[in-house]
Amino acid sequence: MCVEAPCSLAQMEAPDSTRSAEASRFMWTSGPHIRGAPLAHTASSPDPDGADAAVMPIHVTGKIRVTATAYDNCPICTGKASDHPAFGITSSGVPAMPERTIAVDPRVIPIGSWVYVDGLGVYRAEDTGGAIQGNRIDIFMPTHEEALEFGIQEFDIFLVRQTF
Repeated sequence: MCVEAPCSLAQMEAPDSTRSAEASRFMWTSGPHIRGAPLAHTASSPDPDGADAAVMPIHVTGKIRVTATAYDNCPICTGKASDHPAFGITSSGVPAMPERTIAVDPRVIPIGSWVYVDGLGVYRAEDTGGAIQGNRIDIFMPTHEEALEFGIQEFDIFLVRQTF
């Protein structure tokens, strides 16, 4: 993890070219929410939530080690009361959604980027935060209790792009 200065996308570790193509690919699954799954999850595999899902391949374009925390819509996490006009709205102008939204330092991960958080799934960089500087991300959770339970964790994240 970079501590002195944030890594830019140009500094992100490129996927190891010695790995097989399958090892450097994940699957992008869209259904009631977006999540990542290993390549073995195919269109014919049952969706874990019981809903129909479309499966599309994605390619990893970079890797970075981050410190992750979690937040929710509460005033403690966001500083916004439920009657605030921007309550629940990210800095990119879209509603924050569990299992999709992460806050990032846009100097490290551009807003709008999709990232695969190793072991958690695919998220979109839609928000920023005062404490989210350098190689830190903040994962949006449905409740404050879940955000607290998440704590502080280290993850490898992979910048990904869809391929059609």
